[in-house]
Amino acid sequence: MNTQTLKKYIPYSILFISIITLNPYSSFKIGNTFTSWIIEFFILYLFLVIKPYLKSNSTKNEINIISLYLFYNSFSIIRGFFIVESYWDVKDLTSHGLALLLPIVAFSGTSPNFIKIVFQFYLKYTLPLLILFYFIIIPGAIGFYLAPISCLVLFLPVLRKPWNIILASLCVFVIVVDLSARSNVIKFFVPIILSLLYYFRFNLSISFLNMIRKLLFLFPFILFTLAISGVFNVFKISEYISGNYHEVKLNSEGESITEDLTTDTRTFLYKDVLSTAFVYDSWLIGRSPARGNISEQFASSDLNGRGERSANEVAILNIFTWTGCVGVFFYLFIFYKATYLAINKSNNIFIKIVGLFIAFRWCYSWVEDVNNFTLNFFMLWIMIGICFSKTLRKMNDKEFEYWINSIFRYKYKY
Repeated sequence: MNTQTLKKYIPYSILFISIITLNPYSSFKIGNTFTSWIIEFFILYLFLVIKPYLKSNSTKNEINIISLYLFYNSFSIIRGFFIVESYWDVKDLTSHGLALLLPIVAFSGTSPNFIKIVFQFYLKYTLPLLILFYFIIIPGAIGFYLAPISCLVLFLPVLRKPWNIILASLCVFVIVVDLSARSNVIKFFVPIILSLLYYFRFNLSISFLNMIRKLLFLFPFILFTLAISGVFNVFKISEYISGNYHEVKLNSEGESITEDLTTDTRTFLYKDVLSTAFVYDSWLIGRSPARGNISEQFASSDLNGRGERSANEVAILNIFTWTGCVGVFFYLFIFYKATYLAINKSNNIFIKIVGLFIAFRWCYSWVEDVNNFTLNFFMLWIMIGICFSKTLRKMNDKEFEYWINSIFRYKYKY
């Protein structure tokens, strides 16, 4: 398979990942777990094959940290084969292991031409399918399908009509269609706010942007310390505010239900994960992707009968459970390095905005940002790759504006 063939067909991966992303939330299933594994494995294989041809778009010493992270995750996966005890362990190891290898797409994210092809394919072929999927998925899943839109909206001030209107409308739609899907509301609202920094680009100093970046990295540790010390728990926000924050919505059966938007759905997850680390002394390298954390709340759903939950909604807790403090350190360092390069080594405001977006995603990984094989996680690593891209960082504002708008012109030769 030559390079041109790879570049031509690898964009199809975003369509298949989009379908895999929606499957758990759809009334009409396409394929099964095994077919999803085959597709995911093949996608990873394609990105592995094309990796040597795209790595030249970044400095080797800068992006080697991702190679080390993939090597460590591979070690954790191999270790899992010696830990499995049942079919369900093998199933968890396979699903979680494939997700842990998804950072390989960051190498492709360093190539401006590749990024253009992927976004063009999504806008031309994948996005229109939402019209069909809309009738078979729950409203809260729409944001997962539109993950690439939340990335493109970072450049909203310079996008030309009608795409600026279309993208802004899609973001507003995701926010209002299901307010109880708090994660999607946040992940689409924040990029809109960050995009506004473009209008203040002449007044934003590097030191100021670095201060915001570092605060976003420190914020989770500060809140975590306050929570375990009993001073302040951000997840128990209902204890600190008054008022009625409820939304009436329809469930999957069409029944009207009321949801409290201030409900704490995270504190018990942290307690479960930390208690698991105490019981199994898995602080350093974790339990491998084959095992999860002890969970009283979800114990009855463990088909192994061990009272465990294989994964949960908080990305950083999954990384800690599967790969330990070593894995968390790698994850932190990649995000920190990517944001450092974006803000300190770029010639345009847009990469700096992407850098702040990645810093926010590190911060939000302590709240949600599930790290499974989905379009959301795929796009996260594409955006991290953009931060590592020398070519994109060298562009000035006008050059980047021309490049980003070229995505919306489909006359592109592979």
